Amino acid sequence: MKTAFPSSFPPSQMKTKTVNQADLTSECWSVQIWGISACSNCEFLDTDECGGKRIREQIRKGTFPRGGLPNQEGQ
Repeated sequence: MKTAFPSSFPPSQMKTKTVNQADLTSECWSVQIWGISACSNCEFLDTDECGGKRIREQIRKGTFPRGGLPNQEGQ
């Protein structure tokens, strides 16, 4: 699965990353793919609608990669 995260980056700085779809859970895909930086511009941060609370806690504890899932480009 290849994804772009347009809400955090201006169009001239669009980023892409390829991750294994099997590694994703039903929780916030932005946090799983891009890591804690995905939260910086998220309108759902610290609301009941936030789908990444558990993953953010895992990042804080060091049990989930701070930069998100590794890039699988070319694999």
